[in-house]
Amino acid sequence: MPNSTTPQTNAEMEIDLVEVFKAIVRGRLPIAIALALSVALAAIYCFQFLPDVYSATTSLYVLNQIDQTVISSRLLVNDYREIITSRRVTGAVAEELNLENLQDFTIEVEAPTDTRIIEVTVTGEDPELVMEVANGLAQEFSRYVVSIMRIDNVSIIDEALLPDAPSGPPREKYIILAAMLAVIGTMGVLAAIEIFSTSLKSADDVEKQIGIPVLAQVVWVDLESKKKKKKRRRAE
Repeated sequence: MPNSTTPQTNAEMEIDLVEVFKAIVRGRLPIAIALALSVALAAIYCFQFLPDVYSATTSLYVLNQIDQTVISSRLLVNDYREIITSRRVTGAVAEELNLENLQDFTIEVEAPTDTRIIEVTVTGEDPELVMEVANGLAQEFSRYVVSIMRIDNVSIIDEALLPDAPSGPPREKYIILAAMLAVIGTMGVLAAIEIFSTSLKSADDVEKQIGIPVLAQVVWVDLESKKKKKKRRRAE
């Protein structure tokens, strides 16, 4: 006697995938509704609750006595980053600007490849404070680094300027991401409902589940609607 729990063949698996695809296609309306809602909610959140942020960048030229063949420029940049973001430097800048700390600001330190130039970028919600913090970090770093490293000189190439436009947040990206997640999530729910559904939708489903061939199939026909269609055609 054949075991009813025999794994499905490849053909049956293909049919299941087709049914899942059909279920997703039938769910165009829920997908569209989820897409519209996600875009609307994401737009409201991004434009009403996410504040604008501004960025200001200052660049410095560091002339050091350290043999570059021994220590790579990347390691030096890491050292400079740690110094600029240290409590000693950030605390001095915060005190100078009458701030409690610089935790409300994002500080990034980068260096163009194969150069002794470092760029300090500060991001925050207040454009004027962002500029002042960036310039303050550059000045305090210039004074402090000479005393703790073998540095000949630190020169400020470009001071940070007052940003004239927000640099973020990337609202459009957030909205697109929300739309993608909504569509993928809705499609996943529709697929899961189809996969785990135990209802019998066709004669093939009956044969698979019960193992008995279907001899006859009753088809429901709406006679009233057919009569109405015939009357319309005659009237035309």
